[in-house]
Amino acid sequence: MSIKSGLLAACLLLASCAVGLSEFRSAGCQACHLNTPSGSGPSIQEIQEAYSGDAEELAAFLRGERRPRVDPARFAAMQPALEIAKRWSDEERMRVAQFLAGQESAER
Repeated sequence: MSIKSGLLAACLLLASCAVGLSEFRSAGCQACHLNTPSGSGPSIQEIQEAYSGDAEELAAFLRGERRPRVDPARFAAMQPALEIAKRWSDEERMRVAQFLAGQESAER
């Protein structure tokens, strides 16, 4: 891969993650998932640590195909939000998963 194509790929990934953060926020996910462990759901940092760069596995969770890696005891409380995530397009779901898997900082 050339430097130019590598930079283009990195720019596209960052743009995708920025949209993922926007979708995360607009869906109301930050009501439970905050940057710090003080929310009612796992923090963004805890999710990023658990899925560290594994956006595809997180997208599978958001499709309802996997069990959570973070705090399974609170999984039942996530069900209403998970139903919303299941209705997202594959692209929307992947953008949110890329953001949450730590492929972009939660600080925005």
